[in-house]
Amino acid sequence: MIGGAQAQPREPAAQHGGPSHSLGFGARLGRAVTRLQSPLGYLLFFGGLQLGLMFWLSRFWPVWLIVAGAVALGAEVVAVAVVRGHWPAKTLGLLLVIALLVVAPAVVLMHDRAVRGITSVEHDGAIQAEVAMDRMLHGLPIYGVDWSKTAVAQVPWDYSKGPANPALHHNLYFPLVPMAGIPVALVAHALGIPYDYRQVLLIVLGIGLWAIGLLPIPPARRFAIAVSLFLGPLLGLYVWAGRSDVPVVALVILGLALLALDRPLLASLVLGTGLAYKLFAAPAVPFLLATLWLRWRSQRNGWEVGRCLVALAIVPVVTITPFLLADPAAFVRDVVLYPGSGGPDSYPISGYGLGGLLLATHAIHQTDQFPFWVFQLLGLGLALAVTVPWFLRRPSAGRWLTGFVATLFAMTFFARFFNDSHLTLVLALLAACAPLGDSTLLSRATAPLRSVPSSLDRGWR
Repeated sequence: MIGGAQAQPREPAAQHGGPSHSLGFGARLGRAVTRLQSPLGYLLFFGGLQLGLMFWLSRFWPVWLIVAGAVALGAEVVAVAVVRGHWPAKTLGLLLVIALLVVAPAVVLMHDRAVRGITSVEHDGAIQAEVAMDRMLHGLPIYGVDWSKTAVAQVPWDYSKGPANPALHHNLYFPLVPMAGIPVALVAHALGIPYDYRQVLLIVLGIGLWAIGLLPIPPARRFAIAVSLFLGPLLGLYVWAGRSDVPVVALVILGLALLALDRPLLASLVLGTGLAYKLFAAPAVPFLLATLWLRWRSQRNGWEVGRCLVALAIVPVVTITPFLLADPAAFVRDVVLYPGSGGPDSYPISGYGLGGLLLATHAIHQTDQFPFWVFQLLGLGLALAVTVPWFLRRPSAGRWLTGFVATLFAMTFFARFFNDSHLTLVLALLAACAPLGDSTLLSRATAPLRSVPSSLDRGWR
């Protein structure tokens, strides 16, 4: 008894109504989370969601594909639950499941588009990337262009966001987005098949799976990361639509794997490529710089740091500068002002972030010019102030990715629009942090820290 002279026997839990129920619920929740933190838990959760999504959208797929995906997922669940070890074989099974539940549906949708034309399934950004690539190949500008007479205008528009799609007059994507399709389109044309931007995404998805295989962590954890990123609907749904988030994930994971393998120059080049592709890769830069600083502090190798900085900058400079110089006003208007509340026809305020909250409370209207950038800077500053020192205290791969996710969330949540695909991108990457763990260090100077207890590893099995 607290405060008494003698300890008394504990009374049965049933005699303590409210608190015991709360503690019981908390304990059950904790056990549920612990069970989820395993390859089997991830496979059941993310694989089950993806299969459920296939059933929900069953009108788009042949029945045999849904059945084959369900059988493959069921067999994989049994293998992971019953068989100990044999992770190479289990990984091959996972690749088959991903092929049936993510890749094959995308192929079906690409075939349907070739037969029926553009439908509401396709994302306007993917169609715009295809048209922009064609304009590039013909020496035509891709910024400051009227897209209303192109295939982009065929994509159905959600009129709840306004009377017309503002993307018909703006291209907010960096040049590397359409550029990435050029070699794929050339091969597709040589094979006599229609080019579809989802072909680029599927190739990059394969690169992402390869990057996970490079991570120097136990195979069971690599398995769980592959499940969280490339099996579940958090990203799988948007691969089907052609949204450009998978390349960011693949390049960030590849850059992180190269850092963990002590290849900072290649990691810098890969992360710079991600930055040139989409601004969502920008939160990786502070953590790359922190890693390079740790390496410089231990080795005093300024030449290595200089080469890495050049590698980080070269792809963005080479791919962006020609278009910026060709028409600076058009580039800034499309890429900076259009998504950033800087013009009269900026993208409508929407989504699940700060903009959505302000709309729900009727504090602003969809077309208002609101200074979201102020809140973004504050959010980014807070996220970096917390996560960078935390990473420097123990520069592990898990903390690197966790810091990236926190910074990405701050950048996107406080933006003018925080779409469903932005939310699921953050959640998918967050789910990958736990299996990545805290034991894989990114700087040789921190080897003595390997014996430090891991907070990210707690509860993971």
